[in-house]
Amino acid sequence: MKMKIIFLLLPLICTQAFAQSNPLPLWEYGFGVGYLHYAHYPTSNQTNDIVLPFPTFQYRGKILRADDREGTRAYLLKGDVWSLEFSGSGLPALSSKNNSARTGMPDLPWMAHMGPQAIAKLSESFEFKLGFFQAMSTDFSLTKTNGQLLHAKFIYKPQIKIYDLPSFGFLSFEFKTASRDYLATYFEVIPEFANADRPAYESRSGFLSTEFQYYQAIKIKRTTFYIGISLADYSMSANQKSPLHKADQNLSYLAGVTYTLGEAEN
Repeated sequence: MKMKIIFLLLPLICTQAFAQSNPLPLWEYGFGVGYLHYAHYPTSNQTNDIVLPFPTFQYRGKILRADDREGTRAYLLKGDVWSLEFSGSGLPALSSKNNSARTGMPDLPWMAHMGPQAIAKLSESFEFKLGFFQAMSTDFSLTKTNGQLLHAKFIYKPQIKIYDLPSFGFLSFEFKTASRDYLATYFEVIPEFANADRPAYESRSGFLSTEFQYYQAIKIKRTTFYIGISLADYSMSANQKSPLHKADQNLSYLAGVTYTLGEAEN
C-alpha cells in the first residue's frame, strides 16, 4: 500500500513548484467547487466522498491570515526564523449507523483542534512546526473539551517553476500523539456498547499516527486549481488493539478549483 502511494506521488513531486512573481493581494474573494475523499474516522476501513460548492475569502494581514496556503491562523509572535501562531484543524462528525464497526454506538461529534504552534524556518524550503492543541467536540446541542493533541511536522517547499505560473506546494511528514480523552472518542468501547464482534476496550493515551502529505495549487489568471493527498499510518498507534481500529493506513485526497471575483489592489 505504501509503495503504491509513493509511486503515485512521484510524477507530482517532480513537477512541484513554488513561484510567485507578484505580491499576493491583501484580500480576495470568489467561489469554488471541491471533491474530498476521506476515512469515516482515524483507522476506519470505510470512506466518504463528497463534492461541494463553496464561497471563498482569503485575507493576508500581518497578524491574522486565512488563505489557501496554510489555512487560518493568527500570529502571536513573528520573526525571521522563529514564529508563534494560534491555529487549528478538525475532523467531521459521523452517524454511527453508517459505519459497520460503530453500529449501535453513539455518533461521532464534530471535532475542532485549537491552540499555539511554534514554527522554525530552517531555510527558504524547510520548516518545522510543533503544535499543542486543545480539542473541543460538539453535536450542536452540547459542546465540551475533549482532550489534547500534540503534533510535530516537517515541511518541504520545493522552489521549482511550472511554466512560470503562480503556484504553491509542499510535502510534509507529521507525527501525532494525543491524550486518553481525545483517543477515547474514536477507540473506546464501554461495556454498554460491547458485543461478540466488538469487545469492551479502554483507550490509552499515546502515539496516534505518522502522516505524509502533498499539496499543490496552481493559478491561471483568476482560476486556481488544487490537488492534495494524505497517507496516515496507524500501525504504531497506542490503541491498535481497539476493535474500532480497522485499518493501519488511511488514504485521503482532494481536488478543487476556485475562481477569484475580486481582490485588493497591491
